[in-house]
Amino acid sequence: MTQGERVRMIRKHPNVNLTLEKFGEKLGIKKSALSLIENGKNNLTEQMAKSICREFRVNYSLKVFLVFTRRIAGYLTSENGKKDRKKAQR
Repeated sequence: MTQGERVRMIRKHPNVNLTLEKFGEKLGIKKSALSLIENGKNNLTEQMAKSICREFRVNYSLKVFLVFTRRIAGYLTSENGKKDRKKAQR
């Protein structure tokens, strides 16, 4: 799941359920900027992630942990993939 997909998931969660415009207003950004984040065209900044966590009571530590572990898992997968490709080429 991408960062943008996670933002959209929070925005559309039944306890939040806000439009792009209303969600953006709470964060101090325009709906177009939020749309770009959700669609992966702009990266989610750490400051924006913290704002979302603070405003919508998402555990930032858990979020950082999940992102970090996904990066490590992706790194390990890509490293294993490289090793597997090298073996296949031999």
